[in-house]
Amino acid sequence: MSNEKITSDMSIMDLMMVMSEGNPGALTVLMQMIQDPRGFMDILLLDTLDIRGSKVWMLYSDSCGKNEGKFNRTLMALRCGAYSEEEIQENLGLTYALPFLDDSIQIEGVPSYDEKFGPMDAKWDEYLKANREVVVPKIHERMEAENSNRKSL
Repeated sequence: MSNEKITSDMSIMDLMMVMSEGNPGALTVLMQMIQDPRGFMDILLLDTLDIRGSKVWMLYSDSCGKNEGKFNRTLMALRCGAYSEEEIQENLGLTYALPFLDDSIQIEGVPSYDEKFGPMDAKWDEYLKANREVVVPKIHERMEAENSNRKSL
């Protein structure tokens, strides 16, 4: 089922099954997403980025701490190309995925996750750049550590 493609003639249930790959956590997240008017587009974004099954759950749970506002902002950052597909896959391939948005980054004018904030805001590009500068080295460091641990086993 993991190689099945989304098609325009699929029912919502078929779409959910393909995207969740049988992962109950992913299915829960996807069902939550589809309730939002932009949810279908976000699901297509996940599909485009090859984020399915356990990776959907890791994005929501590990990277966003099950915070819906942070999850939505993370999706916006991914949609805007803040991270390459390779960086996204590297992070979601870790044992425990790191946040794409680092909560320690404080930029004046950037609201909490509960408030709207995105590409039309003056601080958006600065915010993405600051996160990328902090997060990408952490992803590479963690990936190297995990690869080193696997080799030593």
